[in-house]
This record gives sequence, structure tokens and C-alpha cells, in this order.
Amino acid sequence: MDILQWLKLDHEVMLRSVEKLGEDTSGTRGDALKGPIGTLVSELAFDLLGHLKAEEEYLLPELQDRFPGSDLIAGLCTANQKTMRKHIKSLIKASSEKDGQALEVALADLRKAVDQHLEVQESMLMPKLRQHVATSEREDLGQLVEEMMSDLKSEGLDIARELRSSVARAKPEAGNHARA
Repeated sequence: MDILQWLKLDHEVMLRSVEKLGEDTSGTRGDALKGPIGTLVSELAFDLLGHLKAEEEYLLPELQDRFPGSDLIAGLCTANQKTMRKHIKSLIKASSEKDGQALEVALADLRKAVDQHLEVQESMLMPKLRQHVATSEREDLGQLVEEMMSDLKSEGLDIARELRSSVARAKPEAGNHARA
């Protein structure tokens, strides 16, 4: 699958996950916050962190020197990823503390960060990838990402470790991955 198709499909999954959690937490307060919400928060964290991990490990390193402004777009993506992680942490904390009001605030903040992420990627990044990266390379990159996501689904993802170690991966370095 072309990385552009994967991004578009995964963005739709991200939005649906955020919306589903929003529907299920609407009006939730204090002791009314129950176990299923915690499961939805974990599923949302898994979806979002898996997406961010794929971008950090495969997509962002591919951007280096591919087109004018690639560093700027990669920087915007990285900054947004950091913001998303911060809001995922807040969401998990509010869920574990069964704080419905904090959960609603954290979810609204996360939704804004997800919307910004999608805007940057769909309006800036994806058109540049389409224009400057050959279809065969985009397909190879998409295949790598699909395999990584399949591995995550079968092996699991340590959410706490991903949130802690994200700082170490925040800046893509040259040579981390061979070009697709």
C-alpha cells in the first residue's frame, strides 16, 4: 500500500477513535467514569502512538532533503507529535484517576492536536510526498509501515515506555533508516 493511502486511512482511524471516546465520555463526571472508558483510552493511545511511531521511524527520516521545506514540515510534525503525546498522557492520567472533567478537557485538547496533525500532513506533507517521491518508493515505505503496525498489533505496544522514550526519537537523524 502506498504510504499516502496508509496515512489517509490511519488518519480516519485516529479521528474515529477520538470521536468514539468523546461520545462515550460525554457528560461523564466523577464516579460515573467506568472501566470501559479506560479500555477506550488505552485503545486510542495504542492507535495514536502506533501512528506516531511509524512516522518517526519511517516517514520523517524519509523526508530529509527530499524537497524544499522538508525540514520545516518534519519540524512541524515532530512538534505536533510532542503535543499529542502530552495530551495522551493527560488523557491516561484523567482516566486512571476517574476524573471525568479532566478527561473531557484532555480529550478536547487531544482532538485539537489530532486535527492540527491531520491538517499539516494532509495539506503540506502528503502533496509534497506525491510530487517528490516516486510511487514505487511510497509503496515500499507503506509496506514497511504496514509490517511495523502488524508487529505492534501482534506483539503489543508498551504505552508508558512509548510516552517516556519519545523524547529520544523526537529528532530524525540522517542514516537511521535506509531509503525505502
